Amino acid sequence: VINVFTDANGKTFNSPRGVYADKDGDIYIADTENRRIVHLSPDGGFVEEFIKPDTALLEGYGFEPKKIFIDKTGYIYILNQSNYQGFMMIDADNQFRGYIGSTRVEFSLQQKLIRLFATKEQKDKIAKSLAKPYSNFYIDTDGIIYATTITTYKNEIVKLNSIGVNIYKTKVYGFYYLDENKDVISSNFVDIAVGRNGIISVLESNLGRIHQYDQEGNCLAIFGGKGYEKGKFTGPSSIAVNSDGMLYVLDKERGIIQVFEPTRFMKMVHNAVKLYEDGKYEQAKNIWEQVLKIDSNYELAHRAIGKAMVKQEQYLLAMDEYKKGRDPKGYSKAFIKQRFLFIYHNFVM
Repeated sequence: VINVFTDANGKTFNSPRGVYADKDGDIYIADTENRRIVHLSPDGGFVEEFIKPDTALLEGYGFEPKKIFIDKTGYIYILNQSNYQGFMMIDADNQFRGYIGSTRVEFSLQQKLIRLFATKEQKDKIAKSLAKPYSNFYIDTDGIIYATTITTYKNEIVKLNSIGVNIYKTKVYGFYYLDENKDVISSNFVDIAVGRNGIISVLESNLGRIHQYDQEGNCLAIFGGKGYEKGKFTGPSSIAVNSDGMLYVLDKERGIIQVFEPTRFMKMVHNAVKLYEDGKYEQAKNIWEQVLKIDSNYELAHRAIGKAMVKQEQYLLAMDEYKKGRDPKGYSKAFIKQRFLFIYHNFVM
């Protein structure tokens, strides 16, 4: 322990939920229950505080900063507790700059029928459908926001561009099953971190697992679990990644931070993914072949090699790789191209 900070500007911190440190070492604390954001110098000295901006646009809305992040322009992005409007932005002068990235309200046939046939009194008694709130977020050097959502069936992970539109693959990223009481148990992603290589690491609290994805939404690995032994958690709550790809995971129940280093196998996977995203398909193919020597059933490696075979117009080999990778769409595309070649060489005069 180097230092401990318990108060700022004469006021003790009250249930702080988030912290951010910039490249100069300055510390920003989301002092949630005190409804403020505190800016401290690297040695803990008070610099300034940010409170709810004085604007009519925020009348009726609370200010309970839960998570914070500062982009390269100096804007402070704030995830408010139980706020469904997306991320609030304020500038260095504590001026409100708007919201970005509100999640969409999911379609409900039941709600649609109620709006059509229910009386006004019945509608007033029914809770309104609200957009699903975010649980945490991360902003990369390009200003892209990666965020996790809760209580939603799909799109638990989103990637928001500069205008707040999700550009990440739409699908179910979590898990859903029925427990012994027939209650639906779903994943609960509580934090997200993105490495320099673009690998996305997401922390899930219900089963205590870490999920890793590439930029196309492919699952690379799932590890961790609930327990007291090394590598497992009882109350995982936060995750961070450094420039070497090492993961730091906070367990709030046990009051510890565990550090994970990529294995040789995962380093190969991460390297192959980065090469493929950079358009270096042949180099990526060579590494994926090494991956399959370690785990011949690693489906993503088969799919990636299948894509490389398609670009080399070796469609039969691509079909075989897609089959091993359980990729029906990729198999169909390779089959169509192979069928065209067969017809062209055998029937076209």
